[in-house]
Amino acid sequence: ARELAADGGSQARAALTAAFANEPFWGVLAETATAAGATKAPWARDLLISALQHKHPRVVRAVAAALGNFRDADAAAALIETAEKHRSYFVRHEALFSLGKTRDGRAFAVLQRALGGTSWNQTVEAGAALGLAELADSRVLPLLAQATEPQNGDTLRRAAVMALARLGALVQEERTRVVDEIERRLDDSSFLVSLVAVNSAESLGDARLLPALDRLAGAANDGRTRRDAMEAAIRIRKGEKVPAQVRGLREDIDELREDQRRLQAKIEALERS
Repeated sequence: ARELAADGGSQARAALTAAFANEPFWGVLAETATAAGATKAPWARDLLISALQHKHPRVVRAVAAALGNFRDADAAAALIETAEKHRSYFVRHEALFSLGKTRDGRAFAVLQRALGGTSWNQTVEAGAALGLAELADSRVLPLLAQATEPQNGDTLRRAAVMALARLGALVQEERTRVVDEIERRLDDSSFLVSLVAVNSAESLGDARLLPALDRLAGAANDGRTRRDAMEAAIRIRKGEKVPAQVRGLREDIDELREDQRRLQAKIEALERS
């Protein structure tokens, strides 16, 4: 599947399309969806949108995840429909997460509405929280902060803490508020929420969280928390040593990849016309 997706020729596309119609094992199709999505090509988007109609929910879940690679209206519209109508909570979770990645103008309202839902184990709401962070929009911070509160279930609370760290990485002007929210959850009464807060602190990589992590590493009641806090603090300190020029180069490479994707889309559009 990876080789066919990388090829991208007419025969390769036909083979991938046939796979979604004929392949009996969901695992093969999940890998096919991931490979197609990684190309970020228009033909792959169209293939994945049609594959959302597959009968196996695990296939549709992988397809929804792959559509998160596309920032266009067609992908967003397909994800909105899937998030609102599919019978599987896990598919809806993935569709909402990917919808945020599209950064479509309709996404905020859809995700905000989904965040206030009541699904089993708050599975759908957790996907909405993760999707909101991907919008890179300051409006989502109070929504995510509220979702971390103890009156919510742990599944949603853990997702919201992870989402806050992602938001802090994407929206620099909200980073200080994100640091404060994550620091609050490091001492949460829920072990799982506290552990996710430690991992989120590491993901954010902000040195202002080091005193709280060092304190947990020495005084937390659970050994797993002490270990994770210590390792997170070590990695944050190592990350501070990465030169700003290296981080800048990484960002430049990401921009070049996006430019290449747009150019490929234009070439394919010209070939079809």
